Amino acid sequence: MEFEKDFDLEISDFGVQKIYSLTWDHEYGGTIACVPAIDQGIAYFGCDNYFFYALDIETGKEIWNFKSGGCAGNHPPTIVGEIVFFGSYDGYLYALNKRTGEFVWKFKTGGKVVSGVSSSKDRIVFGSRDSYVYCLDFQGNEIWRFNTGGEIISTPSIIEERIYIGSYDGCMYCIDLGTGKEMWRFRTGGAIGNFAPVNIHEDKIFFGSWDFNMYCLDRHTGREIWKFRTGRGILTNGKVHDGILYFGAKDGFHAIDISNGKEKWIIKLGYLPHASNVCIHKNRIYFGGGENDYERGILMCVNQERKVLWEFVTNGPSWAGPQIKEGKLVIGSWNCYFYRLDPETGKEIWKFRTGGNPSKEKVIDHSEIALVTIITGEGIFKEEGREEKYSPVPEVQVSEDVYDVKSEYSAGSKTYKVETGYR
Repeated sequence: MEFEKDFDLEISDFGVQKIYSLTWDHEYGGTIACVPAIDQGIAYFGCDNYFFYALDIETGKEIWNFKSGGCAGNHPPTIVGEIVFFGSYDGYLYALNKRTGEFVWKFKTGGKVVSGVSSSKDRIVFGSRDSYVYCLDFQGNEIWRFNTGGEIISTPSIIEERIYIGSYDGCMYCIDLGTGKEMWRFRTGGAIGNFAPVNIHEDKIFFGSWDFNMYCLDRHTGREIWKFRTGRGILTNGKVHDGILYFGAKDGFHAIDISNGKEKWIIKLGYLPHASNVCIHKNRIYFGGGENDYERGILMCVNQERKVLWEFVTNGPSWAGPQIKEGKLVIGSWNCYFYRLDPETGKEIWKFRTGGNPSKEKVIDHSEIALVTIITGEGIFKEEGREEKYSPVPEVQVSEDVYDVKSEYSAGSKTYKVETGYR
């Protein structure tokens, strides 16, 4: 059910009660569903067959592999010095020697580690589906953990001792790196779960939510500067280049002026680019996508005037999108292949097969469900048993346990199910 299409609604207030539950998973297979990392001529990525790989970027030959206890990373790994860090569905964060693949240590969380990993100084930060953000030192010792109100599959960003990370509870959090204390939070109307790190440009952060909006906030205060509504959900944060934010949503690929949130152009596609990492190389924009039936995937290269320069199609989705570093373009697909392509022409240079069959998605409840009660007058947001602190939002009064929001919908006083969640 597509909420925004099923009702003719006007602006009003509403009350929201969210119910979070596991709604998707992957079966064992050779699917590659993460944004790879490239470091000193080596490409690193995890796979649903439990293995984590290191490939020679020039030849595509395997240097080493390491088997974890679960799907080995749906989000990008991080490399610090001689160590590569990645999360696994077995609930561990792993640290390996990047040259040899030798096991160094692992850290256990209370849920699957689907989040990507970020680092700053002597600390690494990541989230888990147990709802916690973790901060460790490079020896795997926990420094602190921070509890959000929902599962975390997003990749954090760290700048100037501040961590920015989204949660399935619909909030974007700003957390102090040193203490693990919340500095502010900003609540959206849907789950936040992004493959790539939060997009930071100067004093602004950009991120998408499953409430169909791309947000621009002041990164110091958490105040909303603008939001841009798409036709469908967003699982990416996009990339800023020459004053334009480029990002994918389920309704197409967008170019937005970051000064005012106005759309410059959109490319309507037969594929879904809503989860893709976006890369900019020589004023060209690269992004991936896939079809809902998992039959085909795409990597597309366009210029700043939205002209399509080339397309590379696979027989499996490439939702996580590409990575470009050192002039090398790589991308993984659900068809169990990892590709290196020529960024100028899109021609395949080599491909590496992980082995096995493509993974299959298991949908337990089809979507994450939010129960939305539409009312007339002022609405409230409460979560039982949780102390609430909210970011300052313009023209909204905030207390410890009451959050007044403005709805883009209205209709009587009925309760409807809204599909949000990660797809």
